Amino acid sequence: RSLSEEAMRQAQEITDALERIQIMNKSIREVTTSAKQAEIAVQQAAQTVQAGDSAMNRTVDGILAIRETVVETSEKVKRLGESTQKISKVVGLIGRFAAQTHMLALKASIEAARAGDEGQGFAVIADEVRSLAAQSAEATAEISNLVTSIQIETNEVAAAMQSGTERVATGTKLVEETRQNLTQIAQVSDQINLLVKTIAKAAAEQSKASEIVSQSMNEVAAISTRTSTEATQVSDSFKKLLTVAQTLQQSVGQFKVE
Repeated sequence: RSLSEEAMRQAQEITDALERIQIMNKSIREVTTSAKQAEIAVQQAAQTVQAGDSAMNRTVDGILAIRETVVETSEKVKRLGESTQKISKVVGLIGRFAAQTHMLALKASIEAARAGDEGQGFAVIADEVRSLAAQSAEATAEISNLVTSIQIETNEVAAAMQSGTERVATGTKLVEETRQNLTQIAQVSDQINLLVKTIAKAAAEQSKASEIVSQSMNEVAAISTRTSTEATQVSDSFKKLLTVAQTLQQSVGQFKVE
């Protein structure tokens, strides 16, 4: 190959390499842009996870407060049930006293009737006592019915409170598990964010280095182009000189002495 052809070939190879480097630079810039976008997305996801974790913490605090209230209310309902049981016992005792009083008053009325006129006054008092005893028995029965109703309702409330306490405990456990999962997600998100930052930094550095290489290759390409041009000029000059030399050789040959 001639010098000019070799120079042109090298210039073309450098130009091709420069084009490939420019394509690589474009890809690196796209990777850098994507890495930055991924970094922003990861940061937004991390912020969302943190907000969810904060909301979950507030939810846990609220559930714990509800559980404390339910427990306190359950204790109060329990004490109310115990009080109604005591009232029921007292009412039962009063009822027995009223029944005994009624029976004694009835016996007193019978004895007063047997006594005739002398027991008339006592009979009136005995009748009044018996009437009062009957009224007391009726009132006691009503109170007993009310206490029984209160006990039934109290037991139902106590059962509902117990069920509520268990559900709150289950809810607290589920929320706690969810919070732990969010914490793990936040940790993984932080790790991904760190990796993405590292990739973005490496891509930026690679892009910068690639730009420097591209700039250097541009300079080399320019030099190669000039060299190719100069080599072509030199080749042309050699061709002209060769032509001149051949012409001179022919001219000298004409004057050769035999």
